[in-house]
Amino acid sequence: MQGTESGKTLSFASLALALADDYTNLYVINAEDDSYIEYVPSGEYKELELASSGKNFYEDVPRNCRELVFKEDQAEFLKTFSRDNVMKALAHGRSFTLAYRLVIDGVPCYYSLKTIRSYSDQSIIIGVQNVDSRVRHEQEMKKEIQTFSDISTALAQRYAVIYHVNTVTDHYTEYSTSAQYSTS
Repeated sequence: MQGTESGKTLSFASLALALADDYTNLYVINAEDDSYIEYVPSGEYKELELASSGKNFYEDVPRNCRELVFKEDQAEFLKTFSRDNVMKALAHGRSFTLAYRLVIDGVPCYYSLKTIRSYSDQSIIIGVQNVDSRVRHEQEMKKEIQTFSDISTALAQRYAVIYHVNTVTDHYTEYSTSAQYSTS
């Protein structure tokens, strides 16, 4: 497959490498015998480099889980990430995704994996992505929203009505805990 962008030819391989840049690990699993190869992006151009291989991916999962997955996530990871669950999702034309934490330098970090089927050669491809900064940012945002909610609830108990006024548009929202001030 080739496309053009500003007169340049873009090969499928360079497109695949660009997409793979988001992943810390990529596994290519033979769908028939479960043998696999692990690749990691390496070098200045993040080319895929062979990291490991094995005879049965799903037999290696429990050992790798005990070594790498955060202890509190291990039981759910092993229950969810089974060959049967992956194959059921793929058979229905969906990808299989799973969020979990890995222990990196003694610290639990959030990761996500996505499993898809390669229809060209019947391989299964798993991409593992570090989503730690995004998840922690979302958690912080939820904490801030809860804090503001707690503050507004506390204020609302002291005042009959609170108005939130948008000074640019002059639109306002009225908040009240009393039915006396509610508008219909």
